[in-house]
Amino acid sequence: MNINRIGKTTALLLLLGSLTAPASLVQAKTYEDVPTAESSILSRTADPIQVSQERLKRAEIEDSEDKTEESTKETEITESSEEKEKESTDDETKESSTESSTETTDSSKEKNKKKQPRATVLKEGTYGVNDPSSYDIDDLFVDILRNNYTATHWPPPNIPGTFIGYGGTPMTEEYLSTLNQFNGTSTKLKSLKGIEYAGDTLSAINVAYAYLEDIDLSQNTQVIQVGFNGNKVPLPKLDLSKNVGLSNLQMASSGVKEVDVSHNYNLQHLMIQNNLAMGTQINTIKKIDLSNNAKLLLVYAQGNQIRDISSANGLTNLVNMNFSDQTIYVPIPKIDDGKATVDILKTTAQSGLTVTNGDISGVPILSANGDKIILENVTKESLDGKYLNFSYDGTKLVEGKSGGSKFFSGKIYFSTTSDLEHSLKVDTKKVDNNSTVGWTWKLKNLTAVSADNIEPELTLPSGLALVSGSVKIDGSTVSDNVLSGGTNLGSLSKDQEKKITFETTATGTVGTWLEAKGNLKWDDSISEGTTNYDEDRLDKVQIKDGEQTYTPKPSEEMGILSVPVRFDYGIKDMSNTTQSFGLSPDLYQTNTNVVTNGFYTRVKDDRSTSTGWSLTAQLSSFVDVNDNSRGMPDSHGTALRLEDMSIEAIKDRDTPDEAVDPAPASPQPGTVKSSETIVAGQSAKTLVSAQPYTGQGTWQLRIPFNKVFLDLPANAGKERSNFQAKLTWSLNDTP
Repeated sequence: MNINRIGKTTALLLLLGSLTAPASLVQAKTYEDVPTAESSILSRTADPIQVSQERLKRAEIEDSEDKTEESTKETEITESSEEKEKESTDDETKESSTESSTETTDSSKEKNKKKQPRATVLKEGTYGVNDPSSYDIDDLFVDILRNNYTATHWPPPNIPGTFIGYGGTPMTEEYLSTLNQFNGTSTKLKSLKGIEYAGDTLSAINVAYAYLEDIDLSQNTQVIQVGFNGNKVPLPKLDLSKNVGLSNLQMASSGVKEVDVSHNYNLQHLMIQNNLAMGTQINTIKKIDLSNNAKLLLVYAQGNQIRDISSANGLTNLVNMNFSDQTIYVPIPKIDDGKATVDILKTTAQSGLTVTNGDISGVPILSANGDKIILENVTKESLDGKYLNFSYDGTKLVEGKSGGSKFFSGKIYFSTTSDLEHSLKVDTKKVDNNSTVGWTWKLKNLTAVSADNIEPELTLPSGLALVSGSVKIDGSTVSDNVLSGGTNLGSLSKDQEKKITFETTATGTVGTWLEAKGNLKWDDSISEGTTNYDEDRLDKVQIKDGEQTYTPKPSEEMGILSVPVRFDYGIKDMSNTTQSFGLSPDLYQTNTNVVTNGFYTRVKDDRSTSTGWSLTAQLSSFVDVNDNSRGMPDSHGTALRLEDMSIEAIKDRDTPDEAVDPAPASPQPGTVKSSETIVAGQSAKTLVSAQPYTGQGTWQLRIPFNKVFLDLPANAGKERSNFQAKLTWSLNDTP
């Protein structure tokens, strides 16, 4: 039974004339014509400290140039409100004539300004209320400096050795420039704006149990000790890159998520223990890099979520290293036949790890292999919301000083997390050069945990270019930038889906595989948003040979996958004797490998139970291209002759790993014609035959380029007429 015919290979087209006139265009081209597969023969195709210093310099110039202007003595701290008002009025008058004034007028205006008393009083403002650019110092910070005995200052303005506050006077730059230490305990302080006026004089700052959100110590380059313990809101990440003299840093129980001490080469004491996300029991610090802190003596980092301590390797002064009581949250690992691996811990020696069960259900078997934790006899349900304990033998840890105190231990919790199943698929695996191909990127959340802040990013190689305006989400056109990364597509709840489609142009040489990569980032509520998932999906498209068709038929178990597009013999003279023509390489110069590799007809048999199959070819009679009712005169006996044919097995079909085996082992098709003459207008010829249970998989009949001949009888054709025939390939489900 004939079950599959996929197209038509144009077998012959003839332009015929006299013996001496130009004649005979003979060419083959395949047309898709479901359900038949035929080959035809057809015609050819064608910075703030600097501001303070400048103010002081201007004031000094004023004292030397304009002493006669001072009719009353004032302190450097106070100004009468009337004088302020007058100055304001004067300034407004001067500003009103700015547009027409000359450079001399501007200089005069600046000179008049210099006649004013020193502008050393710092304007106060409230964090979160006033525009930060409209004031110099935070009012709550000033209140502590005025009234709180724990805020110390050197040299003391009162009784030596004691400072009870600056009093109710305005705060000045001169005062702050002598501030050596600041210690404050406050439940209100949110900002340290103004601390920059202390400059390099400040050596220590300690603020505990505050609500600090705004901290900038970049001007306090000589600070040695920094402490922000017990902050009641998440402490922002500190930029300590300018504080190279820092030796003591304390940020315990402050909810800080990131700690960067990579520029603090003099650091000796680091205390960042017990940092939890506010209002939760979720630890926030997940990593710390100590590789640049060779002077470290002590690290207290217990009670966090640190997984990797290897950066402490080589710190030979580190005598006290405490990474105990870590609480780490991870997704449930992939489980295969009751077994899973947790590979998140990292130490240098990868030795001394002990694992015990916390509350994992059932009878789990836990063991360690280096830093890896091996789980056996577990299921997704037995791990969900449960934990195990881990602990390293301190004597086996090579991080820190040899013989020092060393701890690394904690719990690892397993949680059901969001699970985005996503796939990137090209619409067809093989395309012509310079053609357009479609892609589909599907996303689906498989669990009850919402997948949030979904960001897709598409990476294309040279050879693939996004077609502008082709990007759609669930059928609606969106900006191409959606696929550039950084665009938030929102959230997906359980079983919700999104479908992204787009098109690309594909350019390259025959056989080139072009890979598109879809990267998907998202997070969820597990670990208070500190979990971030980052996964890639890949698919590839190949530039196909322009002289071979491609019809993959993914939904069918059997099928013809490719046949030759054309057999082109060029222009030939008519003759009163029989003639035989071979193919000319000159006519196959564009985007093809058939000249060197030959043609092929490829078939597949993916049936679980094979009944055998046969591949046949039939050549139609030649007809006039412009009038199919007119046959070619004297064409009786015209034939297509195929020689040196062979069978080849195909492995990993339509993938970059595809391989051709020219000498396949059994079971292979039992009968393969090495040569065959197919006469026009006669019945089909069987070229390959496979008996039941043989020929399963993918096979192709190889036809060498220089072994495809056209035999014409004497006087075949008609002058100045075009004739064509078609070669039809058929795959039958019986031998």
